[in-house]
Amino acid sequence: MVGHMVRQILEQRDWVLDQSDVKVQSVPFSKAARYRRPDWITFHAFRNTSDPRDVVITDRRQNPQLPGDARWSYYATFASPLKAAVAFGVGDIKQLRQQVHTQGFRRVRVERPFVRQLRKDLLAHGVPRVWLDEAEIEIGDSLIAKIDEGMKLSRYIAVVLSKKSIDAPWVKKELDLAMNREISTGEVVVLPLLYEECELPGFLKGKLYADFSKPEEYEAVLGKLLRRLRIA
Repeated sequence: MVGHMVRQILEQRDWVLDQSDVKVQSVPFSKAARYRRPDWITFHAFRNTSDPRDVVITDRRQNPQLPGDARWSYYATFASPLKAAVAFGVGDIKQLRQQVHTQGFRRVRVERPFVRQLRKDLLAHGVPRVWLDEAEIEIGDSLIAKIDEGMKLSRYIAVVLSKKSIDAPWVKKELDLAMNREISTGEVVVLPLLYEECELPGFLKGKLYADFSKPEEYEAVLGKLLRRLRIA
């Protein structure tokens, strides 16, 4: 009954069915239908097989136009502006649509593969819990409320610094809250993790950061981070 009512409301507002039988982990439901706004375009992301941070976004999954300087594998499909912003750092979906229409694709560098791998490695080395938005937030949850909850439950707040993230509104908001907590408690809360060379915010320039910008030094920097977390 609930699902039927929601479907009626969405269809009355001209939303269209994007995918049925989507698996969800939300009791008592195991499957759901995904709807999208009619003005949303479905995009497909392809990842460089040699560098998972190198991603191409296009509007064609079959026979897409992709750069010839790398080998590509299918990665994900999305239409939501929120998914575009959170997963791929694309803040203007209209600009993305225009660029894909004129050039055939848009190439971006994303932090998500790095963040997922880091979370996996921290858990494997004994960190009891590593809160990550995409792992903790489920369909229907309030994004703001869940992020706020995650920050309150976390002893440390690690901020991944890149050319894109330092200008992202969500990152700025989370960083402001974390720095306020650090100032009020007098304890170290914010752990800067440098993903790529970028201009650090002024209030972070006095902090020692974990430099993950060189892939060949990943294991050594991970060890330093574990020692900060009192694991190694």
